Amino acid sequence: MKSRFHAITLCALVAATSLAAGVSPAVGDEPGTRRPLLEAARSTQLPDWQGPLTPGAGFHFAGDAEGWLRSFWDKHRWHLLTTFLMVETDYQYARQVGTSRSPLLFGDPTGVDSSVDNALHADDTSLNFIENNKTNLLRALALGSIFGSHNGSWGETADDWMGLIEAEKFNTASTGLVKRIVGRRRPALDRADASEIGQSEYDSIQSSDSGHLSFYSAATSEAFTYCSYLDLVVGRRLEGHRGWRIATGVGLYSLAGYIGYTRLRQGEHYLTDVLAGAAAGTFVGRGFYKANHRDESSDDPPPKESRFHFSPPIPVPGGGMVSMTIELGR
Repeated sequence: MKSRFHAITLCALVAATSLAAGVSPAVGDEPGTRRPLLEAARSTQLPDWQGPLTPGAGFHFAGDAEGWLRSFWDKHRWHLLTTFLMVETDYQYARQVGTSRSPLLFGDPTGVDSSVDNALHADDTSLNFIENNKTNLLRALALGSIFGSHNGSWGETADDWMGLIEAEKFNTASTGLVKRIVGRRRPALDRADASEIGQSEYDSIQSSDSGHLSFYSAATSEAFTYCSYLDLVVGRRLEGHRGWRIATGVGLYSLAGYIGYTRLRQGEHYLTDVLAGAAAGTFVGRGFYKANHRDESSDDPPPKESRFHFSPPIPVPGGGMVSMTIELGR
């Protein structure tokens, strides 16, 4: 009740101040002319805030925002559609088909996979800071890299964020789809021995879908998606600074490689799982960046559109002839 009284009092004071100062004159009145309130209200012309937004005149924010949104949508719509289709495909496959229990590409582990697993796998299951927080660490790194590379163009920064989101979502869905189709056994499943851990524990491991999702490593592909994408973002900012450019590239890919290494040490994946995840993540990260920054990747003029040209009909004995020329884009 008290706040309502204050609001009413404030409105009354504003109205009184306006009347005391006089009503704004209509267009054409002499400066300082006072007119009766009703007549002035009828004739006063308000500013045209909703008029046409022409260059160099008036208020431009709405027009600039509309133009930016249109450009942003034109640039990202096909990438968003591609990402959505991949996410939906992965979801429907998991729902309708599920995880394969018969490995499509890998039966028994290869000799190299077995050797690396035996050499690197550690029984110590304690995790360090990076292993415990790898996803949050990658997101914080993305936050710092993208905003640290901001050069005054918020449109460019928004493109970087949207491109990274598209790449991350596409990589997650495509990795899950490949895992379910291939159905490779994890090292822990191959090492399981009913005589050592008991039949019930062995049956529990065998029945778990997670034990058949080894190929390829999701954590590794996620790390390389982030780091390969951010490497190009930072590289754009450090263009001309070769030393810093090399240092940031080595740092980013070293972090991604270390995350892949931890999956081997934990016994969650074989070497081929990690290598395939690194290749897939790099392809997705760099691919989505370049798809969203085509204007930076080439100095060539945009390709011409293909055109069809028809010549006027030419009469020939027994009929007529029309020729057609096709100009293909380069």
